[in-house]
Formats: sequence, structure tokens, C-alpha cells
Amino acid sequence: MNVDLEPFIYRQHPVYRLPSREDAALACKTPEGEEAFREAMQKRGEMLYYENFDPLRYGWEPDSWRQAEEILKDGDELLISGGNRSSKTEFCAKYCVKQMMEKPKSRVACFHTTHQSSLQNQQPVIWKYLPQEYRKRIG
Repeated sequence: MNVDLEPFIYRQHPVYRLPSREDAALACKTPEGEEAFREAMQKRGEMLYYENFDPLRYGWEPDSWRQAEEILKDGDELLISGGNRSSKTEFCAKYCVKQMMEKPKSRVACFHTTHQSSLQNQQPVIWKYLPQEYRKRIG
């Protein structure tokens, strides 16, 4: 990999926590431990890089998202309740992009309450999950 992973290795993440100084010191007491620690931190950096670069294929998902996808295999409607910032838009955007990728020539429609709220809230999240190869801007 020819990417500088340093910014990703030490980045905070809600799931993949950084080891404490005490954990690092304990792991690095032997040369073998230090090597294993470096490899683990390198792997963490790679995971965060790929998650940032291609969240559709490498992003972390809560278990409830997989459960929702299972429900949608048997039906075409799903009610997702939740307050602000409860990941409803994130799930739906990723699910829609997955559907477009898995079913070529399919039509997927995403609606929002107003045009402005679609531009501000929905479209950036759908853009986030589009693979890089589909992000070419027209005009």
C-alpha cells in the first residue's frame, strides 16, 4: 500500500479504540511484542483508511443494519423509527447504493421532505457511499 497511513493510525474511532499509553507500554516490553503492536496499529490504520476511502465496501455497520436488510429480503417496506442522528439516513443511503450496485440497471428513488433538505441532508450521505469509480462529475 503506497498511502501514508499515519493520519489514520492515530485517528479516534467510535469502535476501533486507540490503545492507552499503558497498553502500548505493556505490549512493547519485548521486541516481539513491539513488532506485534506495530503490526496491529498498521492494520488499524489500513482499516480506517479503507473505511474512509470506501465506506460502502469497508465501513463498519451495526448489527441492526444487517437485521434490517434481512427483513427487506422478504418484503419491500420497513419502518425505521428514531430521533435525530440515529443513523436512519446513513442506513438508507448505504442500502440504496448497495441495491444499485447489486442490481445493475435498477432504478432506486430516494425522497426527502423538501428539495433543500434533500440537498443538505440526504444527497451528501448517498455521495459518501458511492464507490470512487462512480463519482465522476458531469459538466
